Amino acid sequence: MPQPLFMKKSFVWILCCLFASTLTLAQVSPLLKKYAGAYYLLNFGEETPNASTEKINLTADGKWTSVSFVMDEDGKVSKVPVKKSGTWKATEGTIQLMETGSPTANEFKWDAGIFLGSSSYLQKIFVSNPVYVAKYEGTFHLLGADEEKPTDFTETIILKADGKCVRSTPAVDDNGVVTKTPIIVQGTWKANEQIIQITFPEEGQERMTEFVSKEGKFVDRGGNYLKKPIRSTPQVTLLLKYAGSYYMLVNGQSPTPKSDKYVLTPDGKGTWTYFKDDGTAVVTKGTWKASEGLIQLNFSTGEEGMGQELLTDFKWIDGAFRAENVYLKKIDSKTSPTKK
Repeated sequence: MPQPLFMKKSFVWILCCLFASTLTLAQVSPLLKKYAGAYYLLNFGEETPNASTEKINLTADGKWTSVSFVMDEDGKVSKVPVKKSGTWKATEGTIQLMETGSPTANEFKWDAGIFLGSSSYLQKIFVSNPVYVAKYEGTFHLLGADEEKPTDFTETIILKADGKCVRSTPAVDDNGVVTKTPIIVQGTWKANEQIIQITFPEEGQERMTEFVSKEGKFVDRGGNYLKKPIRSTPQVTLLLKYAGSYYMLVNGQSPTPKSDKYVLTPDGKGTWTYFKDDGTAVVTKGTWKASEGLIQLNFSTGEEGMGQELLTDFKWIDGAFRAENVYLKKIDSKTSPTKK
């Protein structure tokens, strides 16, 4: 039985709509896809986003939305969000934002790893990828743009697999001579394909530095770059890697406020705190060494290091440094017991 003419026309019209929709999707600019994502909008002079920073989301269909929170003179952030929206275009190395109701567009051009505008810039909101964290972890020297090899004054940065990092800066005395005790700063880091972001506290604020892979090196905006040491991992690097505070516990034991505690500093020195039967705390000083997968403690019993020398090797086994029936448990906010 032949179909009515109006049904044939309807079917053709549906096919045309589907074809037009498919064609529209196929014609989405590859640059819109390339630059789409979430960004922070920062003013010149601002290096790190804060609670009031505007966040802009660019979608591949050429639309954008943003949200921000106003901060008053006292630094208090409003709970009411300020929302904006509009459309955007892209050419190679350029993003243009057109806000709804505004007659002009804000243009941002790609320069040294960021999109620069006339008085502000777009910083892509970074999402760390565990695959690249595992790939890029390690020890690096931080060298200046004109430096080819490290000196006695070169900073060392250790990127750990848990997303934490350590920066060791050589300290100098009044005569400009490098001392044995470096300045140690703890921080965090993220990684994605060909990008490393490292954040350290500076002057009471978090400061993030981004390194982009160029010609086999991770380079920041100022030309400084990360370089892995040519030599095998030195003793000082492992001291930095394993330094920290530890509880010494018997297998199966949980920490308490009176558990034995070691504080190991990157200069190879440390303190051991333990408690007598009457509850009196005893603090003794000692030294420690490290090699890959090994912490060697050299402490003595008795206050101020007076007493029998105790040399103990703790080997990395099953996720902890162990010696016979005891082990060292790294202290953090989750493992530290509350004193009562």
